Amino acid sequence: MEQLKLENHQLNHVMELFNQKKLSVEHVPAHYKLHIYSSEQETIAVVRYSIYQEFTPEGIFQAREFFNHVIVAVRAGLAGLVCYENQELVDHKVFRAYMVRKKQGKSQIKYLKTKGKSRAGSRVRLGETKEFFKQIAERLQDYEARMRVDHVFLSCATTLIPYLFEDNSFLKTAKIQKQISKIPFHIQQPTFENLLKAHHQLTFNQILIKENQFVNTQDINDFLSQSDEFRPSHDDW
Repeated sequence: MEQLKLENHQLNHVMELFNQKKLSVEHVPAHYKLHIYSSEQETIAVVRYSIYQEFTPEGIFQAREFFNHVIVAVRAGLAGLVCYENQELVDHKVFRAYMVRKKQGKSQIKYLKTKGKSRAGSRVRLGETKEFFKQIAERLQDYEARMRVDHVFLSCATTLIPYLFEDNSFLKTAKIQKQISKIPFHIQQPTFENLLKAHHQLTFNQILIKENQFVNTQDINDFLSQSDEFRPSHDDW
């Protein structure tokens, strides 16, 4: 599979090339993706575009005028949040809790229905687990009180999802309003540094191309070179 990174101004040029080749396009807004199909309805390419871009009903890309968002990543005993007002980082927080049983390496919530939960160590872990998710909910509610939050990008272990949403009115409302997207790549540890890397990945444009007879990276590069050659500069009158 071939990969090609695209600048913002090149997105519409690529769409023009697809139109010329009469390729069909399916928009998946929740994942910030376009699936490109051949005349035989075979997926031949996927365009993943920046969260700061939007694909309009008219089939063109345009920059978002103002876009506030939060990235939330949660693992057992460790969670990270970063909050962006437009494209500026305005807050970040990492939460830690004693949730993992030693030796087994599994979080205490997986043992809620076992006899071991009555032991002192288990009670401590359960208490810290509840406080852990409570702190996340409070931080998100604080963001909501301070600013308009347009979207949430979430990475969370499947087993932790029910506990993350249980007493979190902010996330419940965002889910109802379809303002939550799953981060399309794995974040091993939600440290501040890894969340910054995740934000960077979410903000660039990329096209992935399967081997096919309709389009390849050389075709796209040639077309973009020609398009950029005739693209007016800021000095043109």
